[in-house]
This record gives sequence, C-alpha cells and structure tokens, in this order.
Amino acid sequence: MCALREQVIPRNWERSDEGNLPFTVNPTRTVAIAVATGDEDTGKPDRQPCTKSSKGPMTKKAVRTNERQMLLFGDLRLRPEDLKKINERMTWLLLIHCDLETREVRSELSRPVNMNEEGRVDGWDERIILTSVPLDGDEAVIVPPVDNPPQTPEIVVEIKRRA
Repeated sequence: MCALREQVIPRNWERSDEGNLPFTVNPTRTVAIAVATGDEDTGKPDRQPCTKSSKGPMTKKAVRTNERQMLLFGDLRLRPEDLKKINERMTWLLLIHCDLETREVRSELSRPVNMNEEGRVDGWDERIILTSVPLDGDEAVIVPPVDNPPQTPEIVVEIKRRA
C-alpha cells in the first residue's frame, strides 16, 4: 500500500482508512484502490484468481457497489466523472502473489464484483495484468508447507467492565 501511495500522491491521490481497510483514493473520490494478497492464479490471464484469505465487511461493501454498477450499466464502461454525478465510487484491488516456486512476484489491478461463501473475492469485471517481477537471487529460499498449511488460531478477547 505504501509503495502504491508513493506513486500516486504526486497526482493528488490521498490516503483513506475506512473501517480498518486502507484505500488510496483519487482526488474526486470516485476511484479507490486497496491491496490484497492473491492466490497462485494472480497475474495469470488465463486463470481466475481469488484473494488468498477471506475479507471483511468493508471489502464486501465495495464489491457489492462494483457489482451494482456493473448490473446497472452493463458493458458501458463508467468514467470517474460519471460516478461523481451519481455519488458512487469504483473500487479496485491490487492483487499480489509471491510465487516461490517460479521465483517471481505476480500482480494485477482488478475490479472485484463477487465474493464466495468463504468471504474471498473471486469474481472480476476487469483485470489489468501487470508485469511479473523476479525475486532477487540473494534471497533465502522459503519452502511453504504443502501438506499442513499453518492455520490462524481463533482469538477470543474477553472484555469486562471495570467496577
């Protein structure tokens, strides 16, 4: 997110953290970009990627807004000035996947329009595949576990009112 912001801040884009989801937003507030980790299909034009993990309510809200725009306007590609007139915003995800097997980082800028039952974004109206970046040869090779991927434990925080 930081690197993306450094590229667009000279063009008057700004930071926006809404409901714990960091966005970078254009000057007219009609286009927003968030960053997410994608699965192994990220950056492959012949595949359909999805986010590596489930997403929260702010991502769901943004996806539903994109989906509504697509249903409402069909194949007509909306421009930011059109969105401003109807007080809407188009949200894009910068999906990034680090592939240790092929030693490259693949990415794409994609407009999400669907989330599956697990809460992962898995449907796209438009995908812009970016050039992959090779990992440096000096990096240590990390081999992820294949059979038993690490699971995030459920964390329960107990809150009690002080007397």
